[in-house]
Amino acid sequence: MAGREVALGRAVSGEESVRDLKCQVAAALGVCVKQIQILAGSREMEDPVAEALGISAPEPSVVLRSAEACREHLEVLRRYKGEQGQQRAWLTVEKDLTFPAPKGINVNMMPFIMGDRLSIPEELRGYWPIIEQCSGSDDNRSHNIPSSKKCPSCHRSRMVFSEEHIVEDCEFCPEACGGPAWHCLHCHAKVCTTCCPPLKSHAQKPEVWYLTIQEGLVPKGTTQRRPGLHIDGGGLVLKEGGRWSAEWLNWGEVFEEFTGGIYMASNVSNTCKVWNVRVKDQPEVCGPNGSLEHLREIMPEGRLLEEGELVWITDTTPHESVPLDEEVRRQFIRVVTKSVSVWYEQHSTKNPKGVVPDPAVT
Repeated sequence: MAGREVALGRAVSGEESVRDLKCQVAAALGVCVKQIQILAGSREMEDPVAEALGISAPEPSVVLRSAEACREHLEVLRRYKGEQGQQRAWLTVEKDLTFPAPKGINVNMMPFIMGDRLSIPEELRGYWPIIEQCSGSDDNRSHNIPSSKKCPSCHRSRMVFSEEHIVEDCEFCPEACGGPAWHCLHCHAKVCTTCCPPLKSHAQKPEVWYLTIQEGLVPKGTTQRRPGLHIDGGGLVLKEGGRWSAEWLNWGEVFEEFTGGIYMASNVSNTCKVWNVRVKDQPEVCGPNGSLEHLREIMPEGRLLEEGELVWITDTTPHESVPLDEEVRRQFIRVVTKSVSVWYEQHSTKNPKGVVPDPAVT
């Protein structure tokens, strides 16, 4: 197998598995498990490792495979053109958002009740109109989330049912009707319950989502957020004791469009880039903490986001924060939907309103 040999660089325990060894080596080299091949002499090392490390066994070595070995795990998608059932890695939800005046806010992954404006501290409520765009909730009395139902007007899956959306004469219904209705978040059409019956799932309890807001002066040549190409869901994760493990992690897991995922926006153009790609088998092809820098050379062209552009991405969509061309005061908001595998308390902001992660999900 083509590649360059790399010295393992540390003692190997016979109690480790070959998989364990590959994780440690991949993390040390900043690559992924898929790229690592461990050799005992000229043959690939197999479990049990203890036998491969016998007295007469040759010293282990590592072959680092090229990024091409991972190309099959990158699902490059077309831009959305309205075809029913077409998957997307990212999508523009709204443009020309208005950001509130900055206050030096810095909160990270703060749990809150989606749709309940009073579940976030008062100083953050200037961002509520943006948060509403992520869910379609109209006030603190509504906690519905967008469903997979298709709008009969624009054919997008952005329908929300609410007792407060009233239709007096539904244009899609042949008979006169009125009462609570579905509301399309994209084209704002109102559709009666005769045409589009409500789902039982919309009677579920309010959901805990996660809010990040960062405001501050960003020096030229630096990034406000995490630099480098990466995803938010899975890869090599550092465990207790300093050992790396290849794992699946959900950060707004996507089951259908807009039934999960991540929303984000900033007030400065060209400071975030997204790729129209979904990464498959994340534990195999993602590096430390979801890094994809080792695969940059085989990525298609990414797209820089505009000022005030709210986008929806999956937790397997590659993205990165881009260094600024000049010093600027930047505001950033991210909303992560309910399906979060792990909430890191030491790195996250506790909600003074008492909202905590839902133990049934996180």
